Amino acid sequence: MQQISTLDLVLRSSGGALLVPLKKTADILGLEPQTIRNRLCTKTFELVPVRIGRMNYFRIADIASLIDATIAKSCDKPKRGRPPKSASKSLLRAAEMKKSPSGPIDGRHPTAGARQ
Repeated sequence: MQQISTLDLVLRSSGGALLVPLKKTADILGLEPQTIRNRLCTKTFELVPVRIGRMNYFRIADIASLIDATIAKSCDKPKRGRPPKSASKSLLRAAEMKKSPSGPIDGRHPTAGARQ
């Protein structure tokens, strides 16, 4: 089975056009058209528009690369908030393994049996 690239998917959703108007770009990216207009006005939008008359168009290749970059960035981003207990327990176990090369004894803390 052949893998479909993001560029192919965006090209299909645009109907084969290489330049896509602002409203269609908003549909593809899942944004409102006014959000794109606001970001263009404040120069915080990642894509550079091609102006034809008064209309803003965007290149299909730029839209596909923005989608790919967004996906890559979201995968690298750590989750916000407090980690679940299972994650913190696994971090503690990893720290214990680094401290003592033999690892914890019977699943207990290495200094648990040293009390008198």
